[in-house]
Amino acid sequence: MKPKILIVDDQAISRALVARGLARHGLTEDYDVLQAENGAVGLKLFEAHIDIRQMIVDVHMPVMDGPTMLRMMSVRWPDRIASTTIYMVTTEENESLRARCLSYGVDEWLLKPLDITKFCGHIRQHAA
Repeated sequence: MKPKILIVDDQAISRALVARGLARHGLTEDYDVLQAENGAVGLKLFEAHIDIRQMIVDVHMPVMDGPTMLRMMSVRWPDRIASTTIYMVTTEENESLRARCLSYGVDEWLLKPLDITKFCGHIRQHAA
């Protein structure tokens, strides 16, 4: 069974673009990709799939935003969060929000739109 990458973003087009980029760069040979439309669904998927190794998380989403989801995960599963590479993606540069997210286990803060080639390099680097 392959490890998983979880994409959490309320915009279906954003999830699709990242998933297609991962496939185009050969990462779906090494990972299965899961998708969630908000933090509440992302939380359920993280609980259900213990083999999630990397997450791409949007900041602003309805129902439950990315920082809230990550805070809940870091309380419930601190060891799993510590061993999961987390990329927070957003359109804004907000240092206080960034600092808060880093305290919840975020490894990289990335601005949208993502350069998918560069991003896939990050995925490979953290997989090594």
